[in-house]
Amino acid sequence: GFTTTVRSHATAVFRLTLKGTGVAQARTSASAQSNTLYDLSGRHANGAASHGVYIRDGKRVVLP
Repeated sequence: GFTTTVRSHATAVFRLTLKGTGVAQARTSASAQSNTLYDLSGRHANGAASHGVYIRDGKRVVLP
């Protein structure tokens, strides 16, 4: 919730209460991982990738 209190000296007090989402941890299965290459912008690297830095299975891969 959000509450506002104004006191006599024109001081505003804000109270913000945040509640959790109930999500403890995200889970992925081993089958969700693949050999797909992604560039650093998150796009699929189509065809034969040229030299550079890519992401495969959540790990950085450097192609010379």
